[in-house]
Amino acid sequence: MILALLLAAAAPAGDPCRELPAGPAEGMCIDEDAPKTPGMARLLPASHEGAPIPAELTPTIAVALAAYDAGVPIPAGARTADATDRFCARFATDCPGPVRLAGWQLPAGLAANAPYMLRDGRLRIEWMRGNALVYLSLISFRDGRIGSISTAPAEIPLMRR
Repeated sequence: MILALLLAAAAPAGDPCRELPAGPAEGMCIDEDAPKTPGMARLLPASHEGAPIPAELTPTIAVALAAYDAGVPIPAGARTADATDRFCARFATDCPGPVRLAGWQLPAGLAANAPYMLRDGRLRIEWMRGNALVYLSLISFRDGRIGSISTAPAEIPLMRR
């Protein structure tokens, strides 16, 4: 009985985070403590793993992340011949169009959080600067290789009610 009371007292008093159920931010929560950008909400990293990552994608993901860490292009064998990359420095509908993928268009000095496989077959990489989530990359695959990467700030538009 005493052990049960101690465990109950040590448990967090209800997590206020309501996970987003689907889409690119699946499994993530809104960061209620982050400074607010008008009309936008910052996201927190996922607190759990996504769907299982298919074994045939694991080497491609590892090679792509290693290329970012080394500051070199993603090897041709890890991407399709017509792979594209789109980088948005801020969340907007006027982001530049996709360009041919060579390397990551991210600023240096970020760390990739654990890859998160979305239910729609894309892979999300959560990019951290220290403890702050700053960018999300969504990767689509074709034949086990990267077909496209789309990266934007880790925020979503607030829904109007």
